[in-house]
Amino acid sequence: MHKDYQTTPLLRAVQIFLLILIVIGVILLSTQKMWVPGLVEYIIERQTPAEVPVMTPEVAPVAQEKYKPELEAKNSTYLIDGTAVTLANGAAFSLAVPGFASETTTGYFGNEVFADINADGFEDAIFLLTQETGGSGLFFYVVATVSVDGEYKGSQAFFLGDRIAPQTTQFEDGVVTVNYADRAVGEPFSVPPSIGKSARLQFDAKAMLFTEVAQ
Repeated sequence: MHKDYQTTPLLRAVQIFLLILIVIGVILLSTQKMWVPGLVEYIIERQTPAEVPVMTPEVAPVAQEKYKPELEAKNSTYLIDGTAVTLANGAAFSLAVPGFASETTTGYFGNEVFADINADGFEDAIFLLTQETGGSGLFFYVVATVSVDGEYKGSQAFFLGDRIAPQTTQFEDGVVTVNYADRAVGEPFSVPPSIGKSARLQFDAKAMLFTEVAQ
């Protein structure tokens, strides 16, 4: 060491402090098996686990859907001119006269409107059916598929016309209005229908039939 080197009081204090830290470090290191497990256990016991918020999915209120009964309409039984006709996927086939080859074909035409016509809170279907009986006629009927005690049932058919040209079906204020084109009185069926007409109908929920309303 240089003969002029002298330690100052401050430097001497720093050296002593560092020496103490080294001694403490050596002691802690050599005794870690004794105090580390206890310290860890103490820390774990004193820790308060963070509260994890429970995420509750928001469930939107389920509104009662107004189911439109297209499927039921194409698979219900209807009373046409006193004869029960059951559709399967929108069609029905039967012999017009037993023993003859002619066949009666009934089909779902459409022009439907959906409305609660019996005021039970569920939508019903009003639409047109067609029927061919083996001749040249194509007869149009107005029918309804109506919700009754949780099930859909077919109504009696209201005859609309032969070889007409249906336009639109509407429901307002309890009245079903079926618009179509027909021929003038005396015109042959070879003449295309061109006279605008409307049938205004009310539904009798007890009798399951339509009655005509005065224009």
